[in-house]
Order: sequence, then structure tokens, then C-alpha cells
Amino acid sequence: MTSNLIPEKTKVKSYIALISTLLFLGQVAANDTDIAPTAGPLALFPPSDSVWDLLFFTSAEPICNDDQLLGVTFADQWFFVTGGGNNADPNYVYVLNSNGSLNFSFEQSITSTSWGWRDLCYDGTYLYGSCTYTVEAFDTAGNLVPAMNVNGPSLPNRALAYDPISDTFWTQSFSGPIYNFDRTGTVLYTGTSGVIAAYGAAWHDPTNMLWIFSQEGTPQTTLYEYDPVDHELTGSSYTVQLIAASTDQIAGGMSWTDQYDPLLLGGAFIGMTQGTPEDQLFVLEAPENSPIPVEFGARNPGVLEDFITVSNYPNPFNNQTIIRFELPIGSFVTLEVFDINGRNVGASLRACPGSHGGLPLQDWYSPGTHQILFDGSELASGVYLYRLKSFGSGVPITQSGKMVLMK
Repeated sequence: MTSNLIPEKTKVKSYIALISTLLFLGQVAANDTDIAPTAGPLALFPPSDSVWDLLFFTSAEPICNDDQLLGVTFADQWFFVTGGGNNADPNYVYVLNSNGSLNFSFEQSITSTSWGWRDLCYDGTYLYGSCTYTVEAFDTAGNLVPAMNVNGPSLPNRALAYDPISDTFWTQSFSGPIYNFDRTGTVLYTGTSGVIAAYGAAWHDPTNMLWIFSQEGTPQTTLYEYDPVDHELTGSSYTVQLIAASTDQIAGGMSWTDQYDPLLLGGAFIGMTQGTPEDQLFVLEAPENSPIPVEFGARNPGVLEDFITVSNYPNPFNNQTIIRFELPIGSFVTLEVFDINGRNVGASLRACPGSHGGLPLQDWYSPGTHQILFDGSELASGVYLYRLKSFGSGVPITQSGKMVLMK
């Protein structure tokens, strides 16, 4: 077993490399990698290097004795890894301790054939994976929980993430549509994400953003930040560089957790690479806020120089809460509030300078700290998303937060 803890101060730099697509068109995928037909070296946005410390990695393939490791999540201080059983049924879930050693393993369901479950997600009680249209539930002891199964929209529901705000799921398979669906199987949203080789997905609690792990970039392990309210890529991305002794790698599953290290304010991304010569499990420090791209691609030209930070207190709240934000430069700011279905909701609020009788608020604010009193007395109890945009640099910068109204 080879496992490595990386010191906190050690930075893993992201170097942007442009490689001819002919190199990749000439490659033949090995039978131990589940690769998208649209996978390739070109990424939509040049990746940014932010807080992406490599905290831990291990060569998981020899630990699990499986050369088809795909999905991964973290629960109860354990890594849960899905495997294709060396191209033979049954398929397994391997449970690794936080140091990378094997704890135990168990068989996936009898309907999980061929590659088996792909990406995994965790709702705080149960874990979920998919090989067919069904998103199958199991507990941390390895017991299947069919009563919690969900009928998904994709075959399979490859990249899979749990949205704790709305108690729903997000999925995308390679270049197919992205879906948001609830526990009854009802599709709440579908559209094009802009990601063309999606394999893993993770909901990032601190920013309420979705991150998609795609088989794009150089190497083919790029994360894209996706706005679940605007339904578009934000322009932030990061390409995971070659892990350990890998000579090549493509994206496998991805998840996010705040359990790995409570001192990490932004939590951690847990990922799997389908690597050459071995599949690698890795942990990255996640950003505390939505990262500011160092550079944007052609879809969003320009370099961002300003941003806003937001919070609200109290939270949960009864009718009224204060939304606080900071600006490094003067800017127009807009505020909108949405329910869990993405609908704009109106509510009265007061802010300086100016007074407003409803949403959206838009006004000019000087540099510094500002507060907005949000009054939800006319709204039903529930979870709401607020979204602030600043326009100081001429390019909109968005921050969002979750607030819970309890009457």
C-alpha cells in the first residue's frame, strides 16, 4: 500500500498545458477505464490555481485488487469506492480507512452488472450509486436500502450529487443533459451544462454550487463550477495534475465532504482517477468561497479583480434576517432570493443607501461592509437561496448563500 499525507504548506501548482488533439485521437482506451467518447485535452476554461492543496493520495487499485475503480465518497471517516470487479461480476464497494487501508468490502446489488455503480453521493444517512436508471441506496454498513431507491433520468446516472438545500439529486452522463430530480423521480430541471465528458459531481455546501468532474483538460481530470440557479458554468475550473506515479489519468467519481478535516473551512473534494498504471484516490482542499478565476476563456473574457463575501444572521430565522456583504471597490449590487425550485420570490427589505419595497434590489454601494434587512414574513417556512451580484469590474461577480425560514 502506498499512501501519502501532504503537509498543509505544500502547494500543488496547476500548469496549463496545450497539447495537440491528434495525440489523443490516436490513443486507444484501455479496457479498465470507462472513458467518454467526447473526452479530450481541450477544456472550456483555462484552469485556475487557487487553494487546491493536495491533502492525501493513495494508489487504490492494489489496495482493492480491482483495476476498474470508479466512484468515491466519504462518510463516517471512511472512503467508499466503487469497483467494476476487474471486468467480472459481481461488482464491489470497497471501504477504506482514512489512512487508505482496506477496512472491508461488500457486493453491489445483483442489478449492478458490467461496470457497476459509477459515481457515489451521500445525503448524511444513506449513500447512492447507479448502474441503471435506478439510483440505489445503501448504508455505511453495506446494507442495501431499496425503500430509499430513486428512479433517475439517465442510463446510468453517472455523475451523481446530492443537493441538501432541496433534498434532490443532480446527474449528468458524459456529454448528455444535466438533470435535477427529486426523490419521486420527477425531473425539476434539464438542460446543457457546458461540460462534455462528465463523470463525477459534488455539491459544495459553503457556496451552494455544483462541481462537475470531467474527462477534459490535460490531463483529463478537470473540475468545473456550475451554478444550479442560473444553470450555467461560472468560469471557475481546476485541472487535477498527475497523481503520484501516474503517466496518464482520466476523471472518475467525485464528492465533497466537511468530515475529512474540520479545520478546512471549505471542506475537501474526494476524487478518483482512472489512472495509468494504477487508479488513484485523492483528497483536495476545496475553496471556502466561490473561487475567482485567474483567467477566463473566450466565453467570459477578462480578468476579475473584485469580489463580494456574503453571510446572513440569524440563520435559521423567524421572518427577519440580516444579509451582510463586503465590497473591496464601489459597485452596483443586485440581490435576488429564490425558493428551492429556483423561483424568484418577492419580499420586503431595507438597505442603505436607499429603501426598497421588494426584490430584486439594485443600488450603488461604496467599498466596505453593508447590511440588508430581509423580511420573509409573507413567505412560507422553508429553505431559500439568496444571490448577490457585484459589477465593480464590469464583469458580474456572484456569491450565494442558503437561509432557512422557520416560523
